[in-house]
Amino acid sequence: DSLSEAFYSAFRHKKATGGASIAALGSSEACSTVSQVVEIAKSCFGRRAKILAVISGADGTIPDEDEMAQCYDQLQSEADLLTELVNTIGYTLKLLGEDFVPIFDQAVSPVFGPLLTLAGTNDVRARFAAVCLYDDCIEYCGATTAAKYAPMLAIGAMQGLDEDEDDLRTVS
Repeated sequence: DSLSEAFYSAFRHKKATGGASIAALGSSEACSTVSQVVEIAKSCFGRRAKILAVISGADGTIPDEDEMAQCYDQLQSEADLLTELVNTIGYTLKLLGEDFVPIFDQAVSPVFGPLLTLAGTNDVRARFAAVCLYDDCIEYCGATTAAKYAPMLAIGAMQGLDEDEDDLRTVS
């Protein structure tokens, strides 16, 4: 939570100063930070997949009411963590703008790209995270990058419009 707040603060102050950065975050530091945050997100996706398997019975067990409630609590905790991780990546992206493109190409897209669609995951929260990051990339990383990633986002967003989950449908 604190990391995403720090990056948000740097982004907010950059906007307030007309683009002059008050936080010196170089590309190498940003790459290192984002790569580590993406690794944490991957672990979060793995835990969420296991929880969703238990909830759906895909793991071969049928949880009782108490176990189901515990699963939903764990799923929400993981969703809260994922929100902060995605916020950290998103504010780094917004802070660096077009300088973030190599980081997006190298660290973010390989992990979040497949999560844009149902074919990549049945985890609606993971799809929501991917749509948010691709939307930010298209908005802040320049026309060339937008042209590269917009088709992928369009497919994910179209699928998201058909979802029952409000957050994914809204962001799509």
